[in-house]
Amino acid sequence: MVDVDLDVQLTRTQLGLGYLNINDHVNYAIAPGSFGAQVTWQRNQVGSIYQDDEITTYRKRNKVMENIIVEVFGDNNVEVQGNVDALIAAVLQSNFDILISVNGVYRVYACETADYGMKWEGNRFVANQFQVNLTVPRSPVPKVGVL
Repeated sequence: MVDVDLDVQLTRTQLGLGYLNINDHVNYAIAPGSFGAQVTWQRNQVGSIYQDDEITTYRKRNKVMENIIVEVFGDNNVEVQGNVDALIAAVLQSNFDILISVNGVYRVYACETADYGMKWEGNRFVANQFQVNLTVPRSPVPKVGVL
């Protein structure tokens, strides 16, 4: 099996704090099913009764809705809740950047306030582990890095 070095960090400029590493495997870990959102295009097309099909006059990429699932850990219930609060505060900023590095190749995307939900029932509660599901609106084009 191939090892993948995945680093995911959020900026917290509006909070006056440094980066939050959400894949450090101590307080946070990215869960399977994260990332891979589809980029869609908004197209302006024109047609005519004298031709088949339509012609695109311009197009632009829409904002991407990136799904990120974060496992949040802690030694006790107070610590895990503090880690959840830090994560939620980071994604509730009006805007922030997400830095994604895979095996040293990284991209930085501009993001806006995320929607979120949390699972913390049953076994997760007993194990001091919550799962936070984020839907992050991000730019389709990286600020840093090339697609």
